[in-house]
Amino acid sequence: IIMSTSGAMRQGWTMVFMFLSLSALLGDKKFLSFFFILISVFLHKSGLFYFMIYLVMLINLNIYKRFRNKKFLLVTMGISFFVFCCYGLSVTGWSSAKHRIVAGDFRYIWLLVNFIYIFFYFYNFHIKLPKPIKNVATFIYFHACSSPAFLVMGLNWQYERINMVVGIPLILMVSSYFTKKSSYLCLTLLLCMYLFLTIYQ
Repeated sequence: IIMSTSGAMRQGWTMVFMFLSLSALLGDKKFLSFFFILISVFLHKSGLFYFMIYLVMLINLNIYKRFRNKKFLLVTMGISFFVFCCYGLSVTGWSSAKHRIVAGDFRYIWLLVNFIYIFFYFYNFHIKLPKPIKNVATFIYFHACSSPAFLVMGLNWQYERINMVVGIPLILMVSSYFTKKSSYLCLTLLLCMYLFLTIYQ
């Protein structure tokens, strides 16, 4: 975050406000969370994408309580949002240009991460966690469902970028499902792997 913001990268600032929004959501400060995610829209194009995920999460939470088959609701909304993103990217012309990877190609690793998180989310769906944590987990779930739309539309490095932004919250969220000792081990290993890949690239 420090590297991104000190380098005056607009996406770095978007990432900061998205993190602040998720932190406020964990503290059950819904208005503050919405305020932070709204600010991110005006800083970078990707901010609009995260804002849309946030809105889909809110819509899902509103009809979540009334819906009996909750897993079916999540799958339906996840697929619908993926199709909507594909349509939106094609209409706006984002997929018309060639977007090749310049350095290391991590597209398919991120695609694997997206699918693994979706299965992980459903596998641990029955676990009783505090509501704010489940809200953030649902936010990342919709991100995992919709971000492959960028890859499908040929937006290769953009796909890597939007996944990199959610990388740290994703690691922290997965760690929260484990016991305290094992979560520290999981967190340390994943962050070391992240650091190694960064230095390697």
